[in-house]
Amino acid sequence: MVNVTEMTLARIAARIMLYIGLAIGGILVLALALYVSVQENLHIPKKWIALTFFTGVLLFAIMKVYRPYWGRLGFWLLSVGILLVHLAIFIPLLMSYPEFRPAWYVPAVTAEVVAVGAIFGALLDGPHKDSRRARDRSSSFK
Repeated sequence: MVNVTEMTLARIAARIMLYIGLAIGGILVLALALYVSVQENLHIPKKWIALTFFTGVLLFAIMKVYRPYWGRLGFWLLSVGILLVHLAIFIPLLMSYPEFRPAWYVPAVTAEVVAVGAIFGALLDGPHKDSRRARDRSSSFK
């Protein structure tokens, strides 16, 4: 994690603009979904909206914690695999159980984040190891 006092003003401004852009993008996606649902007279159940939101929460948690591994192919393959398993579990569940309440995602995704953390930790050497520092040390012994 980057210490705020070590960040330059330009990096702080760039990060703020990134977050603003993400927020505006999210609002535009929601506005588009609302517009299409009103124009086409579609009703999107809350459970599907919640699935979208909590899938985003899961992906955000993975991306935030395991940022040092973004340069590794294994990280991306594992992320896609986790996402596919997540959707393979929740989509049939939502289709077969119409009374699924959006609030039930909170404990389910919390447990899922813990499990994903354990999987990533076991397969990617854990989020707390500085892969760059370890790589630099191993190359100095050559």
